Amino acid sequence: MRMKSFAVLPLFVLALAGCASSSGSDEKDAASLNLTEPVVQLAQLSTVAEAARHVTGGIPIQYRVQVENPSSESITLERVSVQSIGAGAYTMPNTSRPFSVEVPPNGTKSVDFWANGVVDSDTVYGSNGPVSLRVTAFFNSTKGKFQHTAVEQVHYEPTVGH
Repeated sequence: MRMKSFAVLPLFVLALAGCASSSGSDEKDAASLNLTEPVVQLAQLSTVAEAARHVTGGIPIQYRVQVENPSSESITLERVSVQSIGAGAYTMPNTSRPFSVEVPPNGTKSVDFWANGVVDSDTVYGSNGPVSLRVTAFFNSTKGKFQHTAVEQVHYEPTVGH
């Protein structure tokens, strides 16, 4: 009898694994909706003062996301998520901000937002050095919802947005 319960255990584990892997994700890209993929760019607008360049801990960081819509359909930016990848001047935990910004056909719109990064090590550049971020922009259109993901290396550049 003990053998039968062990024989059922692998089937139970497989069933659970199947449920976990089939999350029913509706994540689409623009091409699957017959839309031209938007161009999404992320820039860092803020800097840490020179006197605090090598301080560790939390720092507020301002970003700008620019969306260029080469499509003939209007799209709406609904949410932006950013998260650091690998080592850099600071780490950015997965941070998400809601928006409701319509980007007209063949148009460009920008949104600014603040997020809290964490400086946890002393780097050559200090907290103003480069950081690789994964940015995911979530959109809605008359053809359906979709997302666009890109990786950007950011750091403060005085000419951006000023």
